[in-house]
Amino acid sequence: MVTSWQRGISEAAADRVHGASYIAAAAAGALVEACRAGAAPDELRRALRELAAGQPVMAPVLQLAGEAWRALEEEGPPAVERVAAGWREALMAAEQRFVEELLADPPPPGVWALLSLSSVVNRGFEALEEAGPRGEVWVGESRPGGEGIETVRALAAHGRRCTLMPDAVLFDHLARGEVDRVILGCDALDDHHFVNKSGSAALAALAAERGIPVELWTTTHKFLPPGTALRLPLAARQRGDRAGKLPPGVRYRQPLFAAGTLHDGMVIRCEEGALDRAVVEKRVRGIAPLPGAIFDALRGVEGGGAAPGTGAVR
Repeated sequence: MVTSWQRGISEAAADRVHGASYIAAAAAGALVEACRAGAAPDELRRALRELAAGQPVMAPVLQLAGEAWRALEEEGPPAVERVAAGWREALMAAEQRFVEELLADPPPPGVWALLSLSSVVNRGFEALEEAGPRGEVWVGESRPGGEGIETVRALAAHGRRCTLMPDAVLFDHLARGEVDRVILGCDALDDHHFVNKSGSAALAALAAERGIPVELWTTTHKFLPPGTALRLPLAARQRGDRAGKLPPGVRYRQPLFAAGTLHDGMVIRCEEGALDRAVVEKRVRGIAPLPGAIFDALRGVEGGGAAPGTGAVR
């Protein structure tokens, strides 16, 4: 019989709708429940592998799994409960501190372009809306996953008026200089790259080329050790549906994730304030590598995984 905590782990591993922080918090809650239910070490190891394989590009989930794995090997299940409970509280506290930093130094009003779905971005906009309207918000649908549609629903629920449009139309507006600022969430970032839904990297690159400010709204739980982002199995998550039947010999690719470059001038807003790329580079150098067992789980994901020389520890 599948237990409640096992369902929680599987749901977190299979979640393709919510942002990385939300999923990591849900996973942490399921791990706490597992430990309190007396889950055996091997059951916890399977759960941690399932989380890593199910969310192979979401840094908070990978970091949670990695820290819990180390705790399990060094101290046993009670330490896993302590780690998971601490992560859940830290994630919520980080988002609250992010909001406080954002309200203390908000971006100037204007036309803001968004893509995809991020719990941190939505939380930030909720706070800004309560403080007073700050201009127009244009949201791309974020195909192939369609997360932008969920974003406008969340924004509208908090009274934010916004405009939803196909991704190509959003790119056209950006190319014509009709956007004042691009705001993106991210699922992971290291010293040189960030990972988010497909289209985010191109949107950020086009904005940088046009001299339009780009901001990543995130928390430090999404920071990874140097050089890790491009070693994640970015091609592993693809939508299986497509419009219509294709002719013989035609393949259809629609990966959900892609990596973009942290450009000079890009602002990374987190609970520590508005950081630039140089500060982030220094910040991630102190992050411990993921355990080898977690990278092993990523290698089992279709589309690749950690390559040799990742610095993973065993």
